[in-house]
Amino acid sequence: MRLQSFYPIVVTEHLTACRDFYRRWFGPAVVFEATWFVLLSAGDAGPANLAFMPC
Repeated sequence: MRLQSFYPIVVTEHLTACRDFYRRWFGPAVVFEATWFVLLSAGDAGPANLAFMPC
């Protein structure tokens, strides 16, 4: 078995604000977005991913 990706999940009361902050300052793309989950990815810049979930 080979690991293809992994990411930390940040649980926050400020889902939209966190998404906007990381997109503004680090430039990842939104890969998936719903009311209960947001996944950001660095895409071609590297394997970095970050997710947010509401409390």
